[in-house]
Amino acid sequence: MILSDLAESLIKLTNNMVDINYIQTWAYKYLKYRFNNINLLVEALTHPSFEANNPKKIVKNYERLEFLGDTVLNLIVTEMLMQQFPHEKEGDLAKRRAQLVCCEMLAQVAETLNVPKALILSPHELEAGGNYNPNNLENCLEAIIGAIYIDSDLNSIKSFIKNNWEDCLVSMKEPPKDPKSALQEWAQKNNKPIPVYSIIDKNGLDHQPIFKIKVEIDNSFLPVIVEAKSRKIGERLAAIQALEQIKEQNG
Repeated sequence: MILSDLAESLIKLTNNMVDINYIQTWAYKYLKYRFNNINLLVEALTHPSFEANNPKKIVKNYERLEFLGDTVLNLIVTEMLMQQFPHEKEGDLAKRRAQLVCCEMLAQVAETLNVPKALILSPHELEAGGNYNPNNLENCLEAIIGAIYIDSDLNSIKSFIKNNWEDCLVSMKEPPKDPKSALQEWAQKNNKPIPVYSIIDKNGLDHQPIFKIKVEIDNSFLPVIVEAKSRKIGERLAAIQALEQIKEQNG
């Protein structure tokens, strides 16, 4: 574990309590937003492991805000895409949106906003590098979006999302090719069987399940296994990783 992460965590957490001043300073510096209800921000930054490790249950974890933030992000990114590409069909807009709201993109934005330094984790999760886990960063950023939406209004969260997504959105040229289609095209061109996707496990809460998805092609191709919040997202992530594996194998 990086020493600076440990030092930050010791400042942030004292006797298993959250240092509100640290959290407020971080939010104003990196999110460029000052919360009216600081409890919403603390909730948005609290990983389930910390809540479970806190016997007094003083804080809630970010899962409910994440659920809201996911919807808000999709709505606003969709609106931005329709304004930026007024003549594009729904299918191409959907491909663009999928790229803009995927786990990799959200984790990248979260790191830019220094979310790893603010994420509130249990000591065990922190030692395991949980503050840089892409899924944790994705979930936390969605929760932050949900928290800002509740704390202010739609215009404020539109500004936040525009500031952090617009450059990537505007720089998009052709709609990205769907990774599942790209993987199937590769298989057909190389006389391989069609990729097969399957759910090998499902856990988590009823309203926030975690799917473990596997994609296989043949015995010469190692199966790829990923975790995601839905089957659709999981299959897409599995296809992306499979394409990366193919690229590495082919040098």
